Amino acid sequence: MRRFLEPVCIFLFAAMSARSQDQTTVRINEIQTANAFTLEDENGDTPDWIELGSVSAEPVPLAGCGLSDDPDVPFRWTFPDVRINPNSYLVVFASGKDRRDPSSALRANFEIDSDGEILQLTAPDGRVLD
Repeated sequence: MRRFLEPVCIFLFAAMSARSQDQTTVRINEIQTANAFTLEDENGDTPDWIELGSVSAEPVPLAGCGLSDDPDVPFRWTFPDVRINPNSYLVVFASGKDRRDPSSALRANFEIDSDGEILQLTAPDGRVLD
């Protein structure tokens, strides 16, 4: 049994090392579809949401980055001039309401299919970040 586990542990360590060396500092950390009670918006509604996480020691600008549920349209919704703080999280509601005011809750112009679909974060230069 021990012999079988060793290659798995080595593979996981290699994968974690490769990810830690990646230059991308913002990732999709968590998503919630069919949100019934996990997180409420300012109106008491419970829309789908996407949480981005930063592993950077510096604030990361997100202006011009895209979020999409369609890989053929990577900039379906673009971020306004916002930053994600160091080692922090940022929530975007996937409510279909398309709100980009940096001083209030961000809302993508699409909802997430609870049956499963692609969710993509794209850099302004077109690189897929996650």
